[in-house]
Amino acid sequence: MVERGLNTDTGLLVIIDGSKALHRAVEDVFGNKALIQRCRVHKKNVLDHLSQKEQSRVSMELDKAWRERDVQLAQKKTGESGPKS
Repeated sequence: MVERGLNTDTGLLVIIDGSKALHRAVEDVFGNKALIQRCRVHKKNVLDHLSQKEQSRVSMELDKAWRERDVQLAQKKTGESGPKS
């Protein structure tokens, strides 16, 4: 993408699955110009490891947190620590 002329002067939002290798590759190529976000669909894959009863509750809690306008409150609701520097 960079070789084809992608301009990252104003930053870049990159939405990826949970791959640590892909996360690292984005950081290596774009550095602090990239804001990395985990795909919501992939984030919900964790539901497959929960009981049926828990899947519904956790799914609703995630949806509620994703609607939250306050970043810190949303992070508390999902257990996320926020962007890494």
